[in-house]
Amino acid sequence: MTEEKQLRHIVELARTEINQQKGALAQRHLSEIQRRVEDCAIPLLSAEHQLTFAEALAATKNPAAEAEFEDALRQIRNLPECDPILELRALEHFARCLRSQRKFSRALELYASAKKIAVESRLLEDSARVQLLHMTVTFEIDNEPQLHDFRSLKQAAKDGDFTAQEQLEIWLQYTGDSGTNEGGLLAARKRGSVEYFERLLKALREEQRDEIPG
Repeated sequence: MTEEKQLRHIVELARTEINQQKGALAQRHLSEIQRRVEDCAIPLLSAEHQLTFAEALAATKNPAAEAEFEDALRQIRNLPECDPILELRALEHFARCLRSQRKFSRALELYASAKKIAVESRLLEDSARVQLLHMTVTFEIDNEPQLHDFRSLKQAAKDGDFTAQEQLEIWLQYTGDSGTNEGGLLAARKRGSVEYFERLLKALREEQRDEIPG
């Protein structure tokens, strides 16, 4: 195994540890290979290492995470070849970190940038997911009356493993923003329950299946 492959394996191992709520262990592994990553002088590897280190710090609620995310974004944006998926990941995870610190305005800016990248790259599911996250923060900041209904939708989607695109379509129908329902379903029911959204999501999925040829 080459040096680069070994280092990438450790970076991926650290990502797995972060997902398993082992942020401190991920930090140790990443710190141990930092000099080796620098010596390799491979921009993409360095950016991936830096981003994963920032994510590890965020997982342990280390206040230094914000500066590390900023450095990761700088490296990603200066890569010889653009990597929209890596930048999307950095923006989304950085925004999550800022949300945990209640820095909502900056988080919204990052989500907006993430959505722009997803749309331009035709990453439809990612675009819908980021838009839903942006909505969540906006509702929380403004204490919107619709927040209760939005959370019901999210719970229904989680219980039924519905995609972000399906959730977004139902929410736009519900609030009357999709142009498919005059006045929207909100006029019929002011506060949707989890069961209510489950029915809407299942009906949408059935419609999608009916539209598939064959």
